[in-house]
Amino acid sequence: MAMSLNSDDMAAIATAAHGRAVWYVTKGGNDANAGTADDPFLTVSQAVTAASSGDLILVGPGTYTEQVNASSKQLEIAGAGYQTKITSATAPTLQLTSNSTVRDIWIDNTESGSAKFAVSMITATLTRLERVKVTGLDQGVFAGFVSACTIDDCYIEAAEYGIQILPAAGAEPETPILIVRDSQVIADTWTTCSGAAIYANGLTNGGSVQVHHSILSGYSGYTGASPYFGSAIYAAGDIVLTTSDCLLYGRAANDAEARAVFADSGAVVHLADCLASGSGGAATYDLYNQAATLAVAGTRYDSTATVGTIENIDSDAAARGILTTPANTLDTDASGHVTVGDKTGYALASDGLDSISTTAPSGVASNFREMLVQLWRRFFGKSTMTATELKTYADNGTDVLTTQTVSEDGTTQTQGAAS
Repeated sequence: MAMSLNSDDMAAIATAAHGRAVWYVTKGGNDANAGTADDPFLTVSQAVTAASSGDLILVGPGTYTEQVNASSKQLEIAGAGYQTKITSATAPTLQLTSNSTVRDIWIDNTESGSAKFAVSMITATLTRLERVKVTGLDQGVFAGFVSACTIDDCYIEAAEYGIQILPAAGAEPETPILIVRDSQVIADTWTTCSGAAIYANGLTNGGSVQVHHSILSGYSGYTGASPYFGSAIYAAGDIVLTTSDCLLYGRAANDAEARAVFADSGAVVHLADCLASGSGGAATYDLYNQAATLAVAGTRYDSTATVGTIENIDSDAAARGILTTPANTLDTDASGHVTVGDKTGYALASDGLDSISTTAPSGVASNFREMLVQLWRRFFGKSTMTATELKTYADNGTDVLTTQTVSEDGTTQTQGAAS
């Protein structure tokens, strides 16, 4: 059965020039075939066996029940979007090595127990997940001892940890070991202990993790005496974790505690332009610092729902940006997807726009502060226009600040640049 190709596949094939081979897998294929477009394989594993490092594997729509071990070859594996699903009852479903790319595919794992992952990137460098859906019964992605790996535009959902990160020994803090961008990461049903969307334990190895423009939600429904937690982010040990432009939601039930962001045991956590919110459980915290460093800027949280020292870089902790948001308005639907609940309370802060300082220009405005004044003068102050020029004036109504030429050809009036 031949494999049909979309435009993305054709683009991928075009980039496969310069010597790398393209292998094809479809549900109508056969592992005894040659693996070509007209004679595809049936399993991804057979394509991995046939391929050499640097090759491209294109997987057609359908569900492929198999465990794929690509840990010895640097490959690109591309599906047809979430219509292409690889699932296994043995963990990990997909194992990768360095310089590998997986895109436009769904990776699923159904095995329960300790340290069970859908995707494993152990000791990988420069490995990428792009537009990948990952679902794991326990954990989603294990990024163990990795360096310079990226997760872009992905949906990752698991019960305990969405992404578990362990940096390689000797990693430098300024070198990212993992970058997560434009993704949704959810840990939504764990009841045995703690649950976290991102669980990063630096131990004594060092390194940094970056998370940008993403939604993170973690949950624990533990019942018992120990204070387990549900967190969007848990960071501990010798690690630096930087988060910007993210929704961070920690949920808990029963005896567990909600700690939306939990900085622990020497970790350094920076939050910029985020919203952190905890909900439910025996205790609820938006920010929780336990013998670590937790610094925030432009970040929304309930200042009464914190533990430990919070370094707030904002000069006014009560006015973090122009938009005010009520506390704890995030919620999750039945699938664990983060939603915004009651919209009541969203408004412009009373000192938001008014807090922007302005400067009166002596001529043509050269920055935003001067532009505000110049626009005011142009439309609400004194200005004069003749057949040949337009003038704006200072507040005294006498001094000319700007002059623009005016011309007309009978149908269109043109105003030149101000000088």
